[in-house]
Amino acid sequence: MNSPGVQVPDIERDADRLDAVVRAAATGNKHALNELLEALRPLVCRWALVWTGDPDDAEDTAQQVIMRVHSSIRQFEPRAKVTTWVYRITQNVLRDRQRKSRRENRKLARFGELAREAAHQDTPDDVRPMVLETLHAMMKDLSQMQRAAFDLVDLQGHTAVDAAEMLGVEAPTVRVHLLRARAKLRQRMGSVVEELQ
Repeated sequence: MNSPGVQVPDIERDADRLDAVVRAAATGNKHALNELLEALRPLVCRWALVWTGDPDDAEDTAQQVIMRVHSSIRQFEPRAKVTTWVYRITQNVLRDRQRKSRRENRKLARFGELAREAAHQDTPDDVRPMVLETLHAMMKDLSQMQRAAFDLVDLQGHTAVDAAEMLGVEAPTVRVHLLRARAKLRQRMGSVVEELQ
């Protein structure tokens, strides 16, 4: 399950050398720390890919894990295996990302509800302009197809199949654009929903 061209090191075979590198890194040796992080990254990517099933998510997870290892290397207990320690960090990062994703999905769904409500004339005057202005600003970052997919499916309530027929494309194409639109909008969400409620 390695990414093409990525050589996953045999950590078990190189355990003794890696133990020495970890001990040196834990004492502040920057060269050793860089060597450790370089050795661990492909392995963490592989672990994350097994859990996420998505290469981009796996890369993002690995980046976060490497940053945590970097910042907490001095806390490493030499009696433990480095792979066990890093695997636990990976699991924690994955759990944190899942919780954050669920929160962001709920916010995005609530934002869609607010936007749909704002599209109706009976929405309170003090809420309607703010929701529509915020939605307009956030959607500027989307491609035309992403905006159309998000509008038709998440705001208007059409199925991906119906939206595909309306747009003259295949349903999987709509789903891809919808996923990308949601991902971009999640990045922009922040505290928008809290401000609008």
